[in-house]
Amino acid sequence: MDNNIIHLIGLGLLIQFFILKLEYSEFMIRVKTITLRGFIGYGLYALIQEIVARGLLQQWIKSLTKSSFWSIIITTTIFCLCHLFFNYFIIFGAFIISIICGVVFDKNKDIMSCFLIHFIIGGLGKMLLFI
Repeated sequence: MDNNIIHLIGLGLLIQFFILKLEYSEFMIRVKTITLRGFIGYGLYALIQEIVARGLLQQWIKSLTKSSFWSIIITTTIFCLCHLFFNYFIIFGAFIISIICGVVFDKNKDIMSCFLIHFIIGGLGKMLLFI
C-alpha cells in the first residue's frame, strides 16, 4: 500500500480519536461510579488508544524522524494533550503510561503488552479517583 494512503488513514484515525476522546471525557466527568460497563468501556478505549498511539502514530513518527527517542517523546506529548480534559493526576498518569508503553512497543512491537500496561495502570488510577 502506498505510504501516502497509510498516512491519510492514520490521520483520519487520529482525528476520530480526538472526537471519541471528547465524548468519552464528557461521559467520564458525568459518571462518578465504577461499573462493569464503565470498566469494559475503559478497556476498549485503552485498546483503541494504544492502536492509534503506538500502532499508527509512534511508528509513523519513527519513520519520519528515524529516532526511537523522538518518536516516543512526540507520541507521549500528543498522548498527554489528548488527556487535557481531565485533571493533572490523569495527565501525569497518561505521561507515565505513554513513556512505558512507548519503550515497550519500540522494543517488542506488541500492542497487547501496551494495552495491558495501559489498562492495569489506568484502571487502578481510575479506581483511586472514585474511592
